[in-house]
Amino acid sequence: MDKKFQEKIFNKFKDHKTTEHFTLKKVKEVFIPFWQCKQKIVIEKNVEIDRFSKIILELINSNVSSHKAVCDFLGITETDFVTMQFHYLLKNELMTESIQNDETIYKVTHIGNEFLKNKTKIQNLETIDFEYYYNDLTQNFFDVNKRIDKGVSQKSKRFSGYKIFQTHKLNNSVEEFLPHQNRPTLNIIKQNDFVSFFNDQKKDSTFYDFEDNTIVSHKSSIKFILLEYENDKDGQKEYEIRHSKNSVHQFEGHTLEATLSLTYTSS
Repeated sequence: MDKKFQEKIFNKFKDHKTTEHFTLKKVKEVFIPFWQCKQKIVIEKNVEIDRFSKIILELINSNVSSHKAVCDFLGITETDFVTMQFHYLLKNELMTESIQNDETIYKVTHIGNEFLKNKTKIQNLETIDFEYYYNDLTQNFFDVNKRIDKGVSQKSKRFSGYKIFQTHKLNNSVEEFLPHQNRPTLNIIKQNDFVSFFNDQKKDSTFYDFEDNTIVSHKSSIKFILLEYENDKDGQKEYEIRHSKNSVHQFEGHTLEATLSLTYTSS
């Protein structure tokens, strides 16, 4: 850290905790550890009726109900690949099938009719790659575009998001690094917290399950200013972690990160 800048920060915050009998002792920049993660998640997604499904259901409702009659109307063979859509509609209980006079006959269900009227949707399962960050200190998931402190992001509409550095690309001999210790695995993460975080991030779908136990994670860091205070009476130390121009994309002052500060002090 540049000495002039260090002195400027020191003078700005040296009397910040005097009423609590704490004296500012050190000012430095520090890289706080985070994890950049990626894993496969099975999701439930509501699907609206597609045009082809709508045509098939409407035909059946119009008494074009045999497999042969529907295929003839659509101009396809009875074994055409697109007849897989019939299996899709059967699987999702939008129609039923029965055999009458050696013919497959379809009938639209109540669910199918509600689906036709756009009053209900099909819930499909699909697997996606989900990327997120994990806070090594607090051992919580977080959105890099929102403040780490709970509730603050809703008040600060101008918050521009954190600057994330890939730890392995940084010069470890120049800056101070906190070690990465809490690599996220399915054995240690709190699944309820993850589900809530995921559903908040993905508004158009719902968490269903983890596809497997694999979490691909890479070390990353955010650069903050660290202030070290010492109690005049008993020597107890307290720390404040604040923003620098390297912490966020749009710097709005040396904002206190209360959650990180408290976690760092108690660790």
